[in-house]
Amino acid sequence: MIIRIIFISALLSALVSLLAPASADEEVLPPSIAAIIEKAAVRQGGAGFVDAVLLVMDAQPLIAAGIYAYAVSIAPAREEELAAAASGVFPELAAAEPVVPPPPPAGLFDLAAWDGNLELGGSVSTGNTDEEAIAFGVGLTNDINDVWDHAVNVRFDYARRTGVTTKQRFLADYQINYHPWSRTYVFGYLQYDDDRFSGFDYRLLESAGVGHTLFDNDKQKWKIEGGPGVRQNKIPGQSLEVEFVAVLSSNYRYFFNESVNAGDTVKVFAGADRTTIENTADMVAKLNAALSAKLSFGVKYDSNVPAGSVKMDTITKISLLYDF
Repeated sequence: MIIRIIFISALLSALVSLLAPASADEEVLPPSIAAIIEKAAVRQGGAGFVDAVLLVMDAQPLIAAGIYAYAVSIAPAREEELAAAASGVFPELAAAEPVVPPPPPAGLFDLAAWDGNLELGGSVSTGNTDEEAIAFGVGLTNDINDVWDHAVNVRFDYARRTGVTTKQRFLADYQINYHPWSRTYVFGYLQYDDDRFSGFDYRLLESAGVGHTLFDNDKQKWKIEGGPGVRQNKIPGQSLEVEFVAVLSSNYRYFFNESVNAGDTVKVFAGADRTTIENTADMVAKLNAALSAKLSFGVKYDSNVPAGSVKMDTITKISLLYDF
């Protein structure tokens, strides 16, 4: 290993001696010096990289700072090692603040960038079904950068009685927000609703619009949204029904203290033939840093439902939340 370093050092010293001395006001690093640094970074796994950079800096002291900066840009992972080695020869470099590259923006598939919670609990429902049920939910949010964020929510409610399924609803939605202003933003929203006992095979919704944050502080958060949308309703035995709807929503949350908060969410999908209103009120109490208890009551009203279904459903849940 020592022989290898001595050989590399001697070779680099010979190359540097062929270079003309650089002037103090030279702004561009000579290509020959840049080539030496680049080759040292990859040759033999970069074993002699630090020694090579120090030799070049010593041979060209007038542009030592530029050589150091270029070496860091070539091998940013070795900046701490290079700074420690250079500090004895060039103390002014040690006094300078280290260059910290900005973190890359969080992507859609960057799992570490997502925050969320898991919900598991029991429920009692009335309306189309009057049964005890198991509730499961997942909520995920991701702040991509200062102006973009998105969220995914999935909920599944299931119940059986004496071996017969009496409730089965799967609801999933996705929303992406663009924040060009401090409080007002533009959103896109998708929803898939598959409720076996609602009279519909499934329902799809696509909408876009504008949202506005009314309050966002330590005590309360409240935002409202509105815009046009298109909803597809699939009724058993019938062709797909397509309707234009107005989409309105309100999401409010009040924080009593650091451990207890309550909220209310309202969503309205108003069309020419059908209007759907969903309201969910809940209270959450933290049990520890990761676990919370949640009590919620939801009401769903549909103005026009297929024959054999009722217009209003209610569901009460007591759940355990796990934040991650």
